[in-house]
Amino acid sequence: MAALRLRVDSLAHQVEGDGATYRATVAEVERLEKLLDGLLALALAESTATRVAAGGADEACDLASVLAERVDAWRPAA
Repeated sequence: MAALRLRVDSLAHQVEGDGATYRATVAEVERLEKLLDGLLALALAESTATRVAAGGADEACDLASVLAERVDAWRPAA
């Protein structure tokens, strides 16, 4: 996302006319950045919740049961 943002920002001085397309592109990059930030926060929360549910990072856990639990939890959203 940083590379995309940098490329879009570098085009600012080359925009001709009213720049509506450029502004729409910047808005879309901002939307994607927020979406990615949200996904990263969700992944971190899920990782922490799984670690806590498994009893800590140093304990072994049954991968199949963890995966089944996650699938069941997310099935309604599918």
